[in-house]
Amino acid sequence: MKYLQYLFTFIFIISFNIGVAFAEDRVGVVLLHGIGTQPQWSKNSTLASNLRSEGYDVVTPIFPWAGKNGKTEYNGSLQDAYSLISEKVSDLKSQGNKYIFLAGHSVGAVASFGYASEHSGINGVIGVTPGFPGWDAPTPMNNSLDFKPKILENMSNRAHKRIDMGKGDEDFEFVTKNHGKKFKIWTTPNNYLSFHHLEGVSRMDLVMPKLNVPVLWISTSEDVFTENGLSEEAYSLAPNNEMNKYVEISTQHNSAPANSEEHIISWINKVKGG
Repeated sequence: MKYLQYLFTFIFIISFNIGVAFAEDRVGVVLLHGIGTQPQWSKNSTLASNLRSEGYDVVTPIFPWAGKNGKTEYNGSLQDAYSLISEKVSDLKSQGNKYIFLAGHSVGAVASFGYASEHSGINGVIGVTPGFPGWDAPTPMNNSLDFKPKILENMSNRAHKRIDMGKGDEDFEFVTKNHGKKFKIWTTPNNYLSFHHLEGVSRMDLVMPKLNVPVLWISTSEDVFTENGLSEEAYSLAPNNEMNKYVEISTQHNSAPANSEEHIISWINKVKGG
């Protein structure tokens, strides 16, 4: 009888220790989709599914830049997005996840960097093909980051005029440029300025140096930011950290999330291991 008591006690102790170790090692990931896309779309859901297969606790909120009815729009502000991230980070921690990471694609990557530059409580940030509006290629005469905010200046002036007219919360058509392409955004002037004012999250030279967590930057061979060297130079602005990593993968911008899981999983496990 005592033998069985000892055996059950031993099994309980081992099970408890394994449970504690598992809890201390759990990883939570907040995925931020790109502009005009939804979390359930295959390029986003594939990455989420693969991360879950690794044992990570993954959440995929719908962010204000998801768009609807075939339109690219912001139906909320950048601050709304930050509040949603904070909520999901808190939820993941309350569920027993010790390590919390943000992983964003395109505009989602920019928002991830912006959040990490202003908030604590995460262990690392992952940017998959980030796109910072207003930036163009380094010029032969000045081989460095070249901020050319002409479109941003014009749109900012347009937004401020609408606000002065008392129409700051009425939808309006704006134009932005990202990854070398121009496209239209429907949103309110106040929402637009939260994302694209000239001293805000669009400025990688202001955001990246303020990061205080490890950075994984994944670029693609077919992105204009990679071709002109802007991605790697922007990545280099992050404070030195032995866990920082820059990766270039051979795929297109929109296919990047579904082709990034190997690098993301490897890097997260490396950060966990210290």
